[in-house]
Amino acid sequence: MRHESFRSWMRSSLVGHLVFTGISFTPAVLATLLFLNYEDGDLTWMWALYLTIMVTVVGAVLGVVLWYFVTSREG
Repeated sequence: MRHESFRSWMRSSLVGHLVFTGISFTPAVLATLLFLNYEDGDLTWMWALYLTIMVTVVGAVLGVVLWYFVTSREG
């Protein structure tokens, strides 16, 4: 897949926005939260699982919101 076609796919589809936020937002925020909880000594396996699920959900919601605003500005 060419770079231009990936970019246009990401901009024009809901799935593209979800993939983009999944790639860019989720790992950075999750790594930061896990590191900060580890440094505080509060990190447990259940808390790490909870953080993973919550950051994934927030990333998906962010992807939907971004897709909505991009498509509403086009038309």
